Formats: sequence, structure tokens, C-alpha cells
Amino acid sequence: LRAIYELMIPVNAFFMLRKFLSNTQPDYLIYLSPTIFYGPYIKYLVRKFNIKSYLILRDIFPQWAIDVGLIAENSLIHKFFKYFENINYSAASYIGLESPSILKDFKGRNKPYSNNAELLFNWVKKYEKKDKIYSIRDEFNIQNKIIFFYGGNIGVAQDLSNIIRLAESLRHIDNLIFVLMGHGTEREKILNEIKKRDLEEKVIFSNGVPQNKFVDYIQEIDVGLMSLNKKNRGHNIPGKLLNYSRYGIPILGSVNKGNDIINIINDNNAGIVVENGDDQSFRRAAEDLLDKEFRDEKAIGSSSLVHKIFSVNVAAEKILAKNQ
Repeated sequence: LRAIYELMIPVNAFFMLRKFLSNTQPDYLIYLSPTIFYGPYIKYLVRKFNIKSYLILRDIFPQWAIDVGLIAENSLIHKFFKYFENINYSAASYIGLESPSILKDFKGRNKPYSNNAELLFNWVKKYEKKDKIYSIRDEFNIQNKIIFFYGGNIGVAQDLSNIIRLAESLRHIDNLIFVLMGHGTEREKILNEIKKRDLEEKVIFSNGVPQNKFVDYIQEIDVGLMSLNKKNRGHNIPGKLLNYSRYGIPILGSVNKGNDIINIINDNNAGIVVENGDDQSFRRAAEDLLDKEFRDEKAIGSSSLVHKIFSVNVAAEKILAKNQ
């Protein structure tokens, strides 16, 4: 169903933008993937207006779906997605990828487009202080708790069972609570796992909330959680990392081996990230982050990432420079 929906995105874009583009000459096309299905429409626009295009590539699909076992390599559905993936890349004059390892892997797998690919870290605006309307502590009556928070997609690629095992290992710590929010294909599985392990008092599992509410909630948490399936071969940087950094939230993560996130977080003293599968190290890192002074130290490092790596100005300058 999602594939059918995404197939219709460029079709809808064509009809929605037809009138606007009949009176407007674009200078440059900047587009984002996912979805992989923009390619034919972008190719059409590039040829029609004789302009350059820049693809901000944030999801190496269908490769990650193969890595985690969602689809089989060289199956009919894989070939279908691969066909549109190639069109998407060929429509781009330049392709920006969000980490050094992703860039290296992309160049190795996609030789025809390797000369057009470059490193483009994701970005986030600096935090602008304003009054909060919503309180996660009031909402769930956890005013005096240390909050370990996860908010985002709940799917195979995230492996939230990883966080549930962590919560179980820390069930004896009375002033610690886990809050998980989001939607996804694995939601029912995770809910059942919480019940099976008798963790209803330790883990609050909630639906996703609107962005304005989410932003208020995240400002009250103590530790931001990240988890990526250890079977992932890609090295994507989850958007939640940007949100944590924007608000100076210390980060606790467990991700696939070799992921650039490990060095980005650990080297910049922004939190602790370990390899998924090393449950003991994950638990020890969580125990370290129960200490307030330790969290405060990591919060400073987390906030610094917005200026050092995830800068809006640096990203904008890099994208626009390609159209000079």
C-alpha cells in the first residue's frame, strides 16, 4: 500500500505544479528521497527547463529492506524498486549523502553515479526558546522520574526490542521511566513484548503526537534513545538525533556495527552509542546516564553538534554552490 501511495506522489506533483510551472522558470531543482519515485518527473523538469538538480538522499532504498530481510534480493519486487531507484539517481546532477560511510557504500554500489555524489550532513535549526504548552511529565504523571525517551518510527529497521531488553535490565531502578512514542509495523509486536515481560510500570508506550506537542515533550526528557537493527548495513543518521541535539539532550544509542553515529556521538561527548547486540555495554551506558552531572556534561556535547556538524548554513551553502 505504501508503494502504491508513493508511486502517486510524482503524479500528484505533476498536476499540482503544472499551472505554477507554466508561468515560472525554475533555476535549480532540489529534491529529497525517500521517495524513490520522483525520478521520472525530475528528469522531465530538468530537460524541459535545461537546469541542474540536487538529490538529498536520506534513505538507500530498497537496499536497507534487503539487509533486514523485508524483501529478497533479485526478487520481482526488488527489481521493480531498483528500476525506479536508478531513474531517481540518473535524474540528479548531484547527490548528497548524510555520512562518510553511506557515501563510500553508495559509490561502491552505484558506479555510474559515484562522481556526482558528495557528503552532505543533515541539518537542524538552532533552538529558539519559547513558552511550552504541553508537558510530558504532567501528561503521564512522571514529574520526579528520569525519562529515557524514544519518539519515531517503530519498524524492523529500528529494532525497538533492543530498548525493551534495556528497560527490563533496569526495572529495579525506581526513579527511571522509559517513554516510547510512535507508529509503525512493529508496534503490536513491541506492545506484546512489554506485556510479556511485565514492563507496563517501567515502559510507557504511547501513540505518536503532533509535532508541536512532540517539541514541547522533548524539552523535558533526560536522555534521548536511538536504536537501529544490527542487520542494517547502511549508516543512516536518524532524524531524532537532530532533535536531541537541537535541545541539548544527551543521547543513548545502540546501532549497527560500523555506523558513523558511533563516532559522531562518542567523539563529540554528546552521549554514548554502542553496537546493537552488546546488551551489557548498552546497560552500563544507561546506568552512567542516570547520574545528573554526567548527563549535563553530555548535554553540552549534544548541543554542540548543531554548530559543528548539523549546520543549516553549511548545508545550504554546499547545495547552492553546485548551481554556480
